[in-house]
Amino acid sequence: MYLKKDKIKEKIEKEDMIQDHVHLETQLQEHQFDLTLSKVEEFKGGGRIDFSNNERKLPSTNNIPTRKKNSDDEYGWWTLSKGQYLAETNETVKLPEDMIMIQQPRLSLLKSGVETPVQITTSQEPVKPKFMLRIENNNGLEVKENARIVKAIFLDLGDKKPGFIE
Repeated sequence: MYLKKDKIKEKIEKEDMIQDHVHLETQLQEHQFDLTLSKVEEFKGGGRIDFSNNERKLPSTNNIPTRKKNSDDEYGWWTLSKGQYLAETNETVKLPEDMIMIQQPRLSLLKSGVETPVQITTSQEPVKPKFMLRIENNNGLEVKENARIVKAIFLDLGDKKPGFIE
């Protein structure tokens, strides 16, 4: 069963399920929690994937800095061209062992011609969710630091414990 707003809030306040959130009341939605953008990186090469991971090579990335539009702005903007980027959230998530998190793009992202793949997280270790940001809009995307960009949906598995998903 998926968690509703009050149960998500309880898990955050009592179990530290989500830390480093920007503004709890704004990010809490009826059936989800909005994750916010803290970092965007561009890929600087290709990767290599094999069966055993013995020959796996992840591509290197470069951090893309933000730029403030006005000198008195508190937060900056990323101006991103069409392409693929590696993004990271502000939030750190630590799931209880009987829960999984599903990340999917917010509707406003899709309406801007941008997508992120749906991801499932099962780790009980604290993680800063990362995801690929794929900009298909030929005109690119401007996105501000701390923008709510991905929604997290939490499923309580009851007695069942998920296996590790990488």
